[in-house]
Amino acid sequence: MPEDVTSGAGGGAAFKDSLYRLELCFARRGGWEWKLRVSRVVFFKATTAWAGPNDDIVIPRDSNKTDWEVELAVVIGKRAKYVSEDDALNYVAGYGVHNDYSEREWQLEKGGQWVKGKSADTYAPFGPYLATSDEVFESE
Repeated sequence: MPEDVTSGAGGGAAFKDSLYRLELCFARRGGWEWKLRVSRVVFFKATTAWAGPNDDIVIPRDSNKTDWEVELAVVIGKRAKYVSEDDALNYVAGYGVHNDYSEREWQLEKGGQWVKGKSADTYAPFGPYLATSDEVFESE
């Protein structure tokens, strides 16, 4: 990483106007590997994408490239605005497993916002457990 990258909570790191994400990805050619991604894309998932851990995934009609990634979800437990880095973890309620489904053709090949490839109904299953912050870290 460049020298002026500062680590952030949850494995992210801020670098001037870019965002670096360190991800553990399963490479289709045979194994787990760490990737450093540079991204200036901000996207959201619609609330209708939320699903339980054992719910069926509904693949949208005309989907050609549905894909998924397993991610660590950081659950924010109270309203936050202009929170300092030193105070950020005080707003975290807990952590859980999030399967991030995407329709890659709609997300990457059709231009515009990523939300159209990220927000199909059932594309954000979460759980089955939420590990609260006090279970994961000891408070100072």
